[in-house]
Amino acid sequence: MHKQLQEFTSSLTLLYVEDDTTFQSVTLDLLKCFFNKILVANDGKEGYKLFIDSQVDIIITDIRMPIMDGTTMIGRIRENNKKVPIVILSAYDQTDYFLDAIQYDVSGYMMKPLSQTSFLQILLKIQNHLKEETIKNEKIDKLKKMETELYLRHYHDDTTGLQNRFALEKNLRTYYNPQIMLIDINCFSDINNTYGTEVGDQVLKEVARRLDSHNHQGCSLYYLASDQFILLKHTVEQKNCDKAALNVLEIISNTPIKIKTKDLDIKLNISATCSIAQSTQTDKLLLYADMAIKYAKKTHQPYVIYSESLHLEEKHLKTINAINLIKSAIEEDAIVPFFQPIIRKESISYECLVRLEHEGKIISPFL
Repeated sequence: MHKQLQEFTSSLTLLYVEDDTTFQSVTLDLLKCFFNKILVANDGKEGYKLFIDSQVDIIITDIRMPIMDGTTMIGRIRENNKKVPIVILSAYDQTDYFLDAIQYDVSGYMMKPLSQTSFLQILLKIQNHLKEETIKNEKIDKLKKMETELYLRHYHDDTTGLQNRFALEKNLRTYYNPQIMLIDINCFSDINNTYGTEVGDQVLKEVARRLDSHNHQGCSLYYLASDQFILLKHTVEQKNCDKAALNVLEIISNTPIKIKTKDLDIKLNISATCSIAQSTQTDKLLLYADMAIKYAKKTHQPYVIYSESLHLEEKHLKTINAINLIKSAIEEDAIVPFFQPIIRKESISYECLVRLEHEGKIISPFL
């Protein structure tokens, strides 16, 4: 048992506080058999200073001392450290001091003169306690590490390393009137289909690097999905939107992206389309930006700033309603064929037209 305890204590630093120099000298002879590093103080004030200035693993202290007694020192130490093991070593006639020290969660009490048996018992108790604390702390550290990894996986994209859609939606809830810029890499699916996803991932990483390396007036950068990125800002003056959009498009397309793999060594010229949307309705912000970028692509514009005057939400709702109407007609077998004659001089033929029957009315595609 002695050898095991010596192996345990040899790497620990002991703080020994004792005002009786004669007893101190005798006790140190025993302590040095177990501890390689011992800090010695002659009163509580010295002991407290040594504790603050050093990395202490165990404390053994007398109670009744000049300048600052042991109980006061223990109380101050506990204000800084709740867990360091503290052992009281004192005379039989100091029971009242022992009782005062109970509130500070001391690890044990030893009476003067110090006996080897009681000292070994205390050391064994401290060893078991520290082992339990070590195991507990290792488990806590492991859980914290797992928590951090799960957080990063949930809120960050593996390919680009940027915050993802979940992080964006979470952060949007903390903003009042935010503005987002949705950036869409043009023809990205063609890059994936032609060169493969390995090249596609390199393109995404380079676009992320270019966007992240420029200071967009305090914007936060996110990877949304597929070929889309988001720049989020708390609020932006409307007059700066055009300049910001053109600046971002220039950053992405100003130089070709060099791709080098085992089988390829190419340069890709890429471009992007973007949209800007701002609203106090943060739950609709992504929808507004998505509608605006689709409108930009449809009208062959490099960027579009969402505005109610574009009536994009109205058109979007109309499209959704049309899709639901067609779906309902298919389920209810309400697709009606119409045959229209085509009369020529030498022959008569027919073309088949499709219409929907809804609420007793025939609906044409134009409606």
